[in-house]
Amino acid sequence: MKAAVGDRFVISCAPRDVRVVRVMRREVFVAWPWGTPDPTSRYRWDGDVSVPIDTAHPDWSQTPWRLEPRTGLSAGDRVQLSIPPTEVVVQEVLTFDEPRDIGRINRPTGAVRFDVGFFLWIDHDEPIEFSPPWNT
Repeated sequence: MKAAVGDRFVISCAPRDVRVVRVMRREVFVAWPWGTPDPTSRYRWDGDVSVPIDTAHPDWSQTPWRLEPRTGLSAGDRVQLSIPPTEVVVQEVLTFDEPRDIGRINRPTGAVRFDVGFFLWIDHDEPIEFSPPWNT
């Protein structure tokens, strides 16, 4: 099945053990376990990604990624990064003329935007599961 606007899926990602890099009041930066910084990129991604931990944070509803535990954290701690089963609806399917420079290898050839505000880069490494299965 190819993803199309209006398609409904349940997405999830099994928990992955990751290292906390920095703790802020409403978000935690973790060493992202997928993707490698692109040395030829005009962007300088350091390999870290912020994940909101406060349900009042504006990004809480814009990403399906969650951390456990969310409280009492310090740099160097280990946490579980996952996507609990989340219902999404495809809002937009993008195809790029050339692979997009986002600071990471592999450069994506497209993206899918969901109603929750989350973009999924096509041709990327995050092991996100879809039900029903999809084919970009």
